[in-house]
Amino acid sequence: MNAFQSLHVVKCICEESPMIELARLFDLKPEHERRLNSHALERMNAWEARIIKKTTRLDIQEIMTDLDTYLHDDERVEFNKSLAAIKRWLSGSMDIISNYFFHPYATWVIDPMIRMETLIMRAYQRAEAERQKKEYEDKWCAAFVSITPPVDDAKKYLNDKEHEEFTLAVGKAIEAYLEKGEAYMADVRSFDYSWWLKKIKVRKEEEA
Repeated sequence: MNAFQSLHVVKCICEESPMIELARLFDLKPEHERRLNSHALERMNAWEARIIKKTTRLDIQEIMTDLDTYLHDDERVEFNKSLAAIKRWLSGSMDIISNYFFHPYATWVIDPMIRMETLIMRAYQRAEAERQKKEYEDKWCAAFVSITPPVDDAKKYLNDKEHEEFTLAVGKAIEAYLEKGEAYMADVRSFDYSWWLKKIKVRKEEEA
């Protein structure tokens, strides 16, 4: 067990909660926990507990992937500076001797911890936003296939202005379908779509 896996605060909340392993970000090994001052370990436990409460990421690799993918270059520089500062504090909090007893209580490490936590959450939120966007796009495409708008007939029987309005109506109908399912045509958002379907049908019959 490393310094971040013994999360007493989180275990009190939920004994069976899986733990993320932020220790890997600091290159901490199991033996380091035994050398780390108890107050420093407490502070790190509380810090990681805050992150766990704010994110669904329970695997360090997911967090590292978020950081690699979604932090901008200037944010990476800021993250690495904060990481290095916390590493220095952790190093100074091991094998405490009397002359350095107050090092684990240092207040200067609060700022890099907050900055690092903020950047972890920023990367996570960007990853989640992209995931939700892709999820919505996938659902939208599936809904488009389900309602099967007559796109070929629309191009053939509607002029450019009408086709633009038809496209907007399709979008509203899909929104209704995503919410109401098969009952989407009874939704007010589908009224324009229904009107255009009838108009295309009439023109197609007239041509025949």
